[in-house]
Amino acid sequence: MFAVSFLGSKMGKQMVEPFYNMGKYYAQNNYFNKEVVNDFAKPEYFSKKEVFHNNVVSPLNKLFMKAFTFSGVTHNRKSGAVGVRRGITY
Repeated sequence: MFAVSFLGSKMGKQMVEPFYNMGKYYAQNNYFNKEVVNDFAKPEYFSKKEVFHNNVVSPLNKLFMKAFTFSGVTHNRKSGAVGVRRGITY
């Protein structure tokens, strides 16, 4: 669930919503109904676009990030500062 923090609020909420709903169901009923659990645990089916993204785009992003971080340049997302690994910011 750590990855949810990197998503936008809309996508993050969409990913966490089923877990939230299961917790809410348990809080209201004090048990898990087998039918509700089976519905929650059913397999997910991905579109061709999602499969393409996971198989092609994600590995390319990882490759580019490795190349970028080996260059010694860092980027602070909060302040927008760019600097060198030695902690000097410009």
